[in-house]
Amino acid sequence: MRGYTAEQIRTAEKPLLDAGLPLMQRAATALAQEVRGLLDDHGTAIDDAQVLVLVGAGNNGGDALFAAGRLADAGADVRIVPTADRVHGSGLAAAEDAGARLAVPVGAAEEACVDAAVATARTSDVVVDGILGTGTRLGAEAALRGTARAVVEAVNDVIADRRSLRVQSLDTASLATQAPVPAQRSRDASGDRDQGIRPMVVAVDIPSGINPDTGEVPDPTVLHADLTVTFGAAKAGLLQPPAKAYAGELSVIDIGMLGELARVTPAYED
Repeated sequence: MRGYTAEQIRTAEKPLLDAGLPLMQRAATALAQEVRGLLDDHGTAIDDAQVLVLVGAGNNGGDALFAAGRLADAGADVRIVPTADRVHGSGLAAAEDAGARLAVPVGAAEEACVDAAVATARTSDVVVDGILGTGTRLGAEAALRGTARAVVEAVNDVIADRRSLRVQSLDTASLATQAPVPAQRSRDASGDRDQGIRPMVVAVDIPSGINPDTGEVPDPTVLHADLTVTFGAAKAGLLQPPAKAYAGELSVIDIGMLGELARVTPAYED
């Protein structure tokens, strides 16, 4: 697979944007379809699905918000947690018009954002990571800071807890029955969904916090994706360690720039 730097992708998409092509809408449609496919693969109907969408201030969050609207319009219960003091305005408007809801107001205090993310992640089928994209410049320091880092750290803890509880439940049931116990899609007395359904993580373009060019991960506080939906072409960093281990399955979505990229030497090939 060929991988390209963020700058190569931006250069390739510029003539398309200049021509007025709706690249964000294409990306959002594909992202929503990929989330629905993941839910289908795990036996969850879209109108029974709960989706937590974590969004930052930039276009990565815009992709996630427009996709949130498409998922809500299809029947999913979609909750949005903003991790910055501003978000993509038209993306948020479209999401809310379609029925997605803010779990906490934009610009809320860090503690409120963390609490909302934790409460929603406990009952969600999918977490969409739309916090940071390829426009973030990474050095040796952590990319995720402040509220965004606190939210990711807390959601990681929820995922780890749900995994652990499910393993314990299966171990206990197996000892009692000496037979495999299928996951049940129900809620326990605490309101959590059965631990067989942990939140599956879908990264928008890249997992937030990785270097899209080199694959470096300056800070391990990153949501490990089950699926990364990347647009235009694979980002070089997604194909290289250690970021490759954070990306999960990689789905590359053609949004119209392959012709431009055909004239460019890839930054990385595996």
